[in-house]
Amino acid sequence: MTILTKNRERLLSEIINEKVHLSDIGNFLERQWLNTPSIRSNFEVHDYVIMPDHFHGIVQIKSSNNTDKNALNQFKSPSNTIGSFIRGLKVSVIKDIKNWNSLKSEDKIESIWHRNYHDRIIKSQQELENVQRYIADNPKKWKG
Repeated sequence: MTILTKNRERLLSEIINEKVHLSDIGNFLERQWLNTPSIRSNFEVHDYVIMPDHFHGIVQIKSSNNTDKNALNQFKSPSNTIGSFIRGLKVSVIKDIKNWNSLKSEDKIESIWHRNYHDRIIKSQQELENVQRYIADNPKKWKG
């Protein structure tokens, strides 16, 4: 999956000598990503990279059982989808930023995220290895 910052603003990190140096916001994102298993038990996170204006990560949905037999005729946002995962991740980072901003007495923060996200299903071991290599090499290819 790939998440972009709004207007491709470089808020998450800097790339210096092909190495990622996280900003405070990038640190919030990394903490939420690594904390995923403890708050979103149906998801497992794998390789990731936090670039200046976007984030790449591999996330695994452990099961996709979205049926709630008690709520068949009720509208309910599905909780075991990549969309719900990304929504939760984005909201958690925004909450961290708001808490940090209130400590620093700065203006109210608006969303830092681009509205959508990009995802793809990894279907083979070879494809997984290609995505892992792409993530690992991303900082080396940055043309900042």
